Amino acid sequence: MANETTGIVHYGDTPSPIADTLTRYGLGGELAGLGHNGGPPLDGDASKISGFITEHQLARQLGLTLSTIRRWRRQRYGPQAVTIGRKFYYKQDAAQTFAAAQLDKAEAAAEPRRRGRPRR
Repeated sequence: MANETTGIVHYGDTPSPIADTLTRYGLGGELAGLGHNGGPPLDGDASKISGFITEHQLARQLGLTLSTIRRWRRQRYGPQAVTIGRKFYYKQDAAQTFAAAQLDKAEAAAEPRRRGRPRR
């Protein structure tokens, strides 16, 4: 049975050893909104670092799957990632910057290439 305000699970009449330790150190209420491992919430909507977004949010902005973003990162393609711990973050404007760079590249490729020696 879980206490909705603290997120602490009770086993029968006594709290678990983990819940007891959290309560003793006064961390029960602070950890209630966190995910399963103490990281950000599982829905991934809020990045804890201002100015940066998670790889999930970048994938959502670009309309791509998470596996595509991860493959791009391994191939060193796409927006540059910043690693903090084991998590990857991107600048908030990374999607717009990347899309603008791809547009510039496409426009440059559309111009006809000149061949041969230049005329006098």
